[in-house]
Amino acid sequence: MTRFWPYMFGLLLAWPFAAVAQTVEVRSGEHETFTRLVFNLPERLDVALQYQSDGVMLSFGRDGLVFDTDTVFDRVPTTRLTAMNADDSTMILALACKCEVNTFWAGERSYVVDIADETAISAALFPTLGEDTSPDIPESQPVPETDQTVMPQRQSGIESFVLGSRDAGSLSVGSIAFLIADAQDRLDQMRKESSDDMSSYVNTVRQSQDEIVEQIGRAATQGLLSPREDLMPYLPATEVESVDVAPSSTSMADIATGEDFGLGQNVTLNAQTSVDQALSNRINLAFARAQGTGCIARARIDVASWAGGERFVDQIGTLRSKILGEFDQPSNSDILKLVRFYIHFGFGVEARQVANMLPSNTSLAPELDAMIRILDRGHDEPNSVFEGQMDCDPLAAVWSLLSYDTVPGNQPIDPDGIVRGVLELPTHLRAYLGPIVGQKLQRGGYVRAADHVARTLVRNKDTETASAQYLFASSGDAAQETYLGAVVANNAEPAPEALLELVERRLQAGQPTSGDLAILAGAYAMEYRNAPIGPDLTRAYLLSLASAGNFSESFAEFSRLTQAGPAPTASTMSEMMALLAREAPNPTFLTQSISADQATRFALDDEVGNAVANRLIKLGFPQAAERFVAPMAIGEAERARKLLRAEVALQQSLPRKAELELVGEEGEDVTQLLARARSMAGEHGSAQQMYVGIDEQDEALRQAWLDSDWQILKAHSDPAIAAIATRQAAPDTDGETDVSQVLARNNAMLEDSRSMRADIQALLSGITIPEALSDEAQ
Repeated sequence: MTRFWPYMFGLLLAWPFAAVAQTVEVRSGEHETFTRLVFNLPERLDVALQYQSDGVMLSFGRDGLVFDTDTVFDRVPTTRLTAMNADDSTMILALACKCEVNTFWAGERSYVVDIADETAISAALFPTLGEDTSPDIPESQPVPETDQTVMPQRQSGIESFVLGSRDAGSLSVGSIAFLIADAQDRLDQMRKESSDDMSSYVNTVRQSQDEIVEQIGRAATQGLLSPREDLMPYLPATEVESVDVAPSSTSMADIATGEDFGLGQNVTLNAQTSVDQALSNRINLAFARAQGTGCIARARIDVASWAGGERFVDQIGTLRSKILGEFDQPSNSDILKLVRFYIHFGFGVEARQVANMLPSNTSLAPELDAMIRILDRGHDEPNSVFEGQMDCDPLAAVWSLLSYDTVPGNQPIDPDGIVRGVLELPTHLRAYLGPIVGQKLQRGGYVRAADHVARTLVRNKDTETASAQYLFASSGDAAQETYLGAVVANNAEPAPEALLELVERRLQAGQPTSGDLAILAGAYAMEYRNAPIGPDLTRAYLLSLASAGNFSESFAEFSRLTQAGPAPTASTMSEMMALLAREAPNPTFLTQSISADQATRFALDDEVGNAVANRLIKLGFPQAAERFVAPMAIGEAERARKLLRAEVALQQSLPRKAELELVGEEGEDVTQLLARARSMAGEHGSAQQMYVGIDEQDEALRQAWLDSDWQILKAHSDPAIAAIATRQAAPDTDGETDVSQVLARNNAMLEDSRSMRADIQALLSGITIPEALSDEAQ
């Protein structure tokens, strides 16, 4: 009994410590591209990750944890993870390679470790085999997967690469390691190359240093790492050929030894939050646009490489299934792969929906964002990331052209390069974007390049879409009109535009349209009545009816559609009246023109109103014509309108009004109207002089006859008229008293009368009386 109490006392002392120890179940799972371990902890803890020569060590910020790993290797092979050793809240993972290790929290208690295959970034994190030194990288808050891509930037003719993270709010250690490795590679490359300008190399190395320090500063501020003194070791000095450089430049030897760079010395870290970085990125982007820096590298917009060669349906399933992994955690890299995949196949809306799955602190690359808008709208917003790059690499030039709603005339452009860029697009994307590129080139005045794109598209059956046929037909060649008819007949996507083009060509050529074409235009006008193209289709419908000879229906439909919609364009009535004045038969013309209301007459173009009035005057309806020429016109049309108003006045026997209309006007046509007005007013002498002035001799002699100007008529070329004029100009003999003289004069008068009758008969024989007047006389 005495010995029992000490035993119980010792057991009671040990009891609290036994209660503190907690078992952590470790579950495992094998995936296609990674091995996953899940630690079910009692609560969220601080976890530190340390890289070793043969694996990694996880240090959990709590004592008394006991790890249950009995079932781990029941589910996973040893291709990546070879062993697990636990010791006092520490777990050592033995790896078969320098694998890529990513960690994150799933929920409040599950700590996830993903072990993927070796990459260039992950290899840089492991110390050299056999060395004991390894960077201690505490991980106070594990970092989820981020999509890291190499983003090229053009600087001083040197293509430098900056590692960018799609998750602006978090950094992985791999990004820093990659920058260090990249800087080492660039220094090694520079030792092999020779250059006359060492300052360019210096600037490149300085840029790499700044990027490394910036990444380290952000990571340290967010508690992701503790930098060591030998983060970037000294580089061994090498013999470098001496070159003449500016005093402010740094030699290659300085670069090799690390002098003048402060490598290995105390580094002041620039601490930035994700908000600071995001704001800085936006400022730098705007500054770059303002300065017109370089072109977007081909690697960032090479859409042909964003999908495999299989069919869309054979690839989409696998990509979508990878978006959500275990615990329904979205993978940023897989989301971006799917975004690029949709862009590759031309699906802008779908790409936007997938991009919206990215975390709120993760921004999409600006070029991807711009591509999505272009695929969705046909153009990008102002100040696009592609702005001003129409003379860059062909791919960049194509997307730059597409980013504009209207091609600007003040930007450099390489039309031939854009044509080459279209040919580099995948076939399906070329079939979709090629016609859009061609239309923008065409509207921008680059007709040859647009025609080249069109011919390239229609020669390939995989790209000969209705849009390509419409682009080819709209180049202006009459022989290509059959393509317009084919597009319209197939009721394809650009059929309304093709119909407008076809109707316009027929009207310009003066060719009548068919009734079937008019009916089809009416159907399209109703279908697209709420679309921007609706008024143009209504115009085509009404003009097609008029051109086909259905003027009554055309004017009736105009009145109906003006009230019910879609209303035609403002110029439609003028075009209809022009067709009426030019082609309608007299009864139809008189019916529609005389019945036109005041609003219609005042809305007509000046030239059209003049044409209608002119035809009404010729048909003998001066009062109806006067209503069309009553409004004042502008420019040359007003002069023509004055002459028409004078003609109307003359037909109404108002010569003085006609003269008033012609005040201030000059020309032969004006003189002729004035002469007619003077003749109508009885001023034949004045009219005769005006006709002489415009070299109308017949009319001048007629006015002289009416004015009894025998002296002028005596010189007439017609002997009968000259004889009559001579007799009329004979002296008066009424004062004679001698009988013999009187008898002689009377005998002469009798002889002259016989001669006069012969002269008059000769005059009448040269005059032809119209048959209509002859019939009326009978």
